[in-house]
Amino acid sequence: MGREMLKDGSLDPPPRLVRYATVVFAAVTLVNLRNDHSADEIVFAAFFCLAAVLNIVGAKAMADGRAERWSRAHPVLNGGILVVLAVAAWFVLLSEFFGERIGVLAGFPIGLAFAAFLIYRELNRTADQPADDAQH
Repeated sequence: MGREMLKDGSLDPPPRLVRYATVVFAAVTLVNLRNDHSADEIVFAAFFCLAAVLNIVGAKAMADGRAERWSRAHPVLNGGILVVLAVAAWFVLLSEFFGERIGVLAGFPIGLAFAAFLIYRELNRTADQPADDAQH
């Protein structure tokens, strides 16, 4: 649904202000690492820095189709990035409310299952569509 909306122009990439706010938030988490070197703070900083990069670069790449072509050309790397993002997101979410130990014990398997479901769905979606790489 989202890809089609980006392609037909009914859904725009995030506004510039949102992209800049993501970069500022990532910078704040990096500055926070000066005082606190715990594992959860390092994961938080890495997650928000990766989210900022994806928010800035990925938004335009999704809008013009580069991201879809790249993900078809590199399915293993695409799946690896998805696993890292899903596990980190669930860890950040759960450790914020339930503590670091629950964040690791529950966030890792939930993130892996979520990423596996998304990868399975993507593989089924791309298997049904013909490859149009010769056009690009």
